Amino acid sequence: MQHMGMDRLYRGHRGDVRLYLARILRDADLAEDLTQDAFLRCFATVQAGGNPENLRSYLYRVARNVAVDHLRLQKRRRTDTTGSQTIAAIADPRPGPERVLIDRERLRIFAQALAALPNKTRRIFILHRIDGLTYRDVADRMDLSESSVQKHLARALFEVLQRLQDDEDG
Repeated sequence: MQHMGMDRLYRGHRGDVRLYLARILRDADLAEDLTQDAFLRCFATVQAGGNPENLRSYLYRVARNVAVDHLRLQKRRRTDTTGSQTIAAIADPRPGPERVLIDRERLRIFAQALAALPNKTRRIFILHRIDGLTYRDVADRMDLSESSVQKHLARALFEVLQRLQDDEDG
């Protein structure tokens, strides 16, 4: 799918997907974040050569799966607290040397991908994903609309994930 097609899909369905996820999750802010994740997964599938018959229904299926994954993870975190504390007390929490090297390489690639973004897009990404600001706070701080912030963020996420995926593939 070309960049224009991805933008058209995002602009045409972002609001509906967000509302769909908000109904499932009962949390508008979380729905906003998971909407981004759903689009990224959908775009990644298409970029990897996947060709769903009905892209819109595929997008909604991905969105539902993202929500279900999140809810399962939340449930697991609540139920695994005692087990996690026991394991943490027994296991060595330090990663092995191989894991450290892999993580450092991924961090290097992430930093390069972030540096390659346009300044405004990079700043939006940092404010939202690293500093934890809401879309509204980022929009106010940068004197932009929330929609513009969301579009910049979607593009940043896509570019960063694409860079990381390219590294894994090659």
